[in-house]
Amino acid sequence: MEKSNVCVFAKINPKSEFFESSKNELMGMLEATRNETGCLQFDLHISECGRYIFLYEEWGNKASLENHHLEKHTKSVASKLENWLVAPTEVTIMHKL
Repeated sequence: MEKSNVCVFAKINPKSEFFESSKNELMGMLEATRNETGCLQFDLHISECGRYIFLYEEWGNKASLENHHLEKHTKSVASKLENWLVAPTEVTIMHKL
């Protein structure tokens, strides 16, 4: 069993013409995600330059994070973002010390 929470840092790089749509889709899933079992934190950030969207997530365990990716709202946003991004999302998985 894991001794620490699972944290995720995701850098999302939408095409300029899809930036607002991407941001709105991600904002639209905040409440549903925050209500998921095991979700401790799920916050959306915009870079100062206005080009990138960042997600910071904290989950009670890896199973909760894996279940998040199976949720209808997560799959819906992921499918929309698929063609809206300049490059694949950069995801870093971390554990608190």
